Amino acid sequence: AAAAAAATAAGDGGAANDVVLQKLQKAQDLLQQVQQQANQVGASSIAAVQAVAGVLSSLAKHPDEPKYGRLRCSNTAFQRKLGYPAAVQLLLLAGFVEKQLVWQQTGSPTAQGDLQTAGGAGVPELVLVYARHDPGLLWLVLSVVQDAEGRLLGSC
Repeated sequence: AAAAAAATAAGDGGAANDVVLQKLQKAQDLLQQVQQQANQVGASSIAAVQAVAGVLSSLAKHPDEPKYGRLRCSNTAFQRKLGYPAAVQLLLLAGFVEKQLVWQQTGSPTAQGDLQTAGGAGVPELVLVYARHDPGLLWLVLSVVQDAEGRLLGSC
């Protein structure tokens, strides 16, 4: 379903079609790797795919909400659910970028959660930040993940 939608979205433009199909193939390959990496550590591949789907789905529904566009890689829940190299690569493909940010202790928290760019006092932390803001690319990766999620849940 995702491949047909990608081909339709790309239209008949040869180069654009190639780029979309390359991204589609990359997303499918990374998704298989996420499942393999989860299985290798004895985790549920379904849970890993659902975690990626949850992040992307929330971001697609609330693109202007900062809390959905920032993921702290050191967070325990992130490590447990998304701490697979292929899952991170899949999120990067969807439009996230890696940034080193620092938590600052202030008297009153800011709306941004006290995160500032690295360089100030504090401990640097790797954070994935949604920076691409390309709804088409986000939708493409999300559709691949949701297709896989549906197949995995249907096989249970």
